[in-house]
Amino acid sequence: MAKESGDVLDIGIIGAGCAGAYSAWRLQAKYGGEKKIGLFEYSDRVGGRLYTRTLPGMPHVHSELGGMRYEPKSHILVKEVIDVLRLCSKPFPMGNPDPAIGAKRNLFYLRRKHLLQADLGNSAEVPYKVRWDERNKTPDDLQTQVADLLVPGWRDFTLDQWFQADVFGKKLYKYGFWNLLYRVLSSEAYALMLDAGGYQANVANSNSVSQLPATDYGPATEFRTLVDGYDELPKTLVQKFQDDKGQFLPNLRLKHIDRPEPGGNYRLTFVKTVTEDHLTHDTGEEVSYQARQLVLAMPRFALGRIEWSGWQDKWLKKNLKSVLIQKAFKLFLALRAF
Repeated sequence: MAKESGDVLDIGIIGAGCAGAYSAWRLQAKYGGEKKIGLFEYSDRVGGRLYTRTLPGMPHVHSELGGMRYEPKSHILVKEVIDVLRLCSKPFPMGNPDPAIGAKRNLFYLRRKHLLQADLGNSAEVPYKVRWDERNKTPDDLQTQVADLLVPGWRDFTLDQWFQADVFGKKLYKYGFWNLLYRVLSSEAYALMLDAGGYQANVANSNSVSQLPATDYGPATEFRTLVDGYDELPKTLVQKFQDDKGQFLPNLRLKHIDRPEPGGNYRLTFVKTVTEDHLTHDTGEEVSYQARQLVLAMPRFALGRIEWSGWQDKWLKKNLKSVLIQKAFKLFLALRAF
């Protein structure tokens, strides 16, 4: 039997990652004087997929295990929040600065062959047998070629126009991205995009409207990050939320949602957790809270673990499955001189 906390929240937000931290900050700023808002988190850490670690003996080196950078011209909301919070940013070079080395000297290892980034647009060097019309194209060039072929004029499209675009007799948004790529690219070109595109997520089978628009990033693109680590953004949002009398409740895993009366309060049953050596596990002890409104700012896997009859709603059930589970890992190596 879960212990009752006695607290009744106006808004309960589950998950202190980027979405939850931002929601808590904005809602507290708008309703803090009139509504009681609680932010729950499974572990003891704020930030979700933004996770910065400082290496032992190297306090000046911040290792970004999740998201690491933003591009001010395209990541407009991120830039505006950073400016409002007055967080200090710095350039995030994609290689050592020119003219010494430059981004095009970054190393690749493809099909047991060592290459430089500058070689990716040279089919004589790249070990992929692409079609004649795909030769001498980088992964970014291939994506741009697909966009030009299927959606002429796409560079000036609004979001509404992307959703109205027709491809092969049906709307573009009805295609998964790799299903679309296989209609127009050779298997070797697709493999090149997968292996050398930087991230496997770049060719994930998510909605083609979100994946197809090619970016204009290049060697001259200026990326930035935060001086004290990129996870300072969600950390600062949660701190502002708390400073404004918002309630932050870490080390609680949402187990069960119940709503005894239609339109009434949600009853939230949590399992208390403990975080040791960066690993979080259940303690077995349960506690419950009530909330009038609920924001589930959680990843797909965590959502799927919640015991809730609401998941049987046809719309929810269908759309929950539309969220991809994309596995990823990062490796950070540092050489320390003694």
